[in-house]
Amino acid sequence: MKSSSSRPFGIASMGSAFLLGLVVASVGLWIGWSVWSPSDPTGGTPPPDPIADTRHTETSVQGESESASTVQAGTHSAKLEQIAQIETEFSQKSALYKLAQEASEAQLLDLIDQTENLPTPFRFESQKVFAHRLFEINPEHTLSRIESFSPSLVQSVFKQWARTDLDDAITRAKSLEGEIRQSALLGILSHRPDITPGQQSEIARELGDDQLADDFAKGQQVSEMQTHPEKAWNEALGDGTYNFDQMRTLIFAAVSWVRKSGLDVIDEISATLENSQAREQVLASVLISAMQFSETEEVFRRALELEGGPDSILLGTVVGNWSRSDPRSAFDAVNEVASHSVRKQLQGVVVHNWALNDPQSVLEELDRIPNELHPRAQETALKTIARSNPQEAISLVENLIPEANKSTLLSEIASIWAERDSQAALTWVLDYKEFRGGRTQILSSVVTGWSRRDPHAALNWILDQRDLPNVRNNTIRTILRNLADENPELALQRA
Repeated sequence: MKSSSSRPFGIASMGSAFLLGLVVASVGLWIGWSVWSPSDPTGGTPPPDPIADTRHTETSVQGESESASTVQAGTHSAKLEQIAQIETEFSQKSALYKLAQEASEAQLLDLIDQTENLPTPFRFESQKVFAHRLFEINPEHTLSRIESFSPSLVQSVFKQWARTDLDDAITRAKSLEGEIRQSALLGILSHRPDITPGQQSEIARELGDDQLADDFAKGQQVSEMQTHPEKAWNEALGDGTYNFDQMRTLIFAAVSWVRKSGLDVIDEISATLENSQAREQVLASVLISAMQFSETEEVFRRALELEGGPDSILLGTVVGNWSRSDPRSAFDAVNEVASHSVRKQLQGVVVHNWALNDPQSVLEELDRIPNELHPRAQETALKTIARSNPQEAISLVENLIPEANKSTLLSEIASIWAERDSQAALTWVLDYKEFRGGRTQILSSVVTGWSRRDPHAALNWILDQRDLPNVRNNTIRTILRNLADENPELALQRA
């Protein structure tokens, strides 16, 4: 492949959003499918449940007199209120399990209803214990009442049921509808390391949730690519279409491959991509990803040593990310690049990001920067400062910038200031006695900045300034264009 060092570096900036979007999506997918599974609604791991994984054949005592049942229910209700007041978690849960063990089916259903007025964490925990106990005593009775349960409680019950009899749980879930059915599905699939993503996809599709089924199917593909990234790479490479879906697969496979096998495979990835545009997109994503788990200096060195010589776009991708967090180290590294043109381009990237992220320090350390980049460093740093403290930026311009360059930079800072606080910027420029020669230019910038925030007010002001015809001529078209973006009909009326 031919060296691309002679290409304008602006291409890197044009493609950065697309490249970063692809790699962030790929890395996020890589991480997300490694750890995701439908969560337990309690947000934590329940305590050991001696009744959770067993079914007993015991039956409740029938034929209790109505009065006795009422007395017992009242007694259990009082106990529940007392348990809710217990402060230590172990003692509270122990008492809760004891209460559930002692209650009959009717009393358990009554207790579930009585929990509605309890604090949220304890409410769900107690509902779960009572529902699980009810399911243990009489599964059919529990399932006949399932539609009266909250979605989170349905999910908890089906989670327990699926552990005991997965096929039976799926069959029963098919008889449900809407949100209850969805909750049952999530319960069946919750925390099941014994079920592969492919099986989870089949279950979700069987229960009518095609979106979740597709998500699990994608998870299966992701899992396979993580396990066998080289195979996934070669299969995707054989397609040869380089459309969006294939590029996403190539990037994910390449990122997974490098994570699994290390930086040495970057050369192989580079050598097997004949399409130059695809090569740059994949390698840029791989290099950005590699910076998360490898030394940045080593990633930069690998980028320098890629076949075909230094590629300014790929090097710019690495340096651009590096210089946002550690501009000094990045600057020292790029100063060692042999190619004069590539070195200058990369120095410009570092200076720009340094000035954006730490403007004060770049102004204090101009001696580290080549003289020809001083104006760029100062301009970017001062504009950055102006966004939070325009008065300080103006003071720095007065002290640092040569007279010949002050007018243009002050105008740009004044425009930034006016967009944030038009009246303060307007007052400053009208009172600015020291620099009358550039008053028209600066005032025009203030009005233009003002119009980006409030074009209607800026238009009214400038039309009243009969003694400022040059400023009006400089700004009227821009103001009307900004007004048209906000209110086309009003702009036509005022034109």
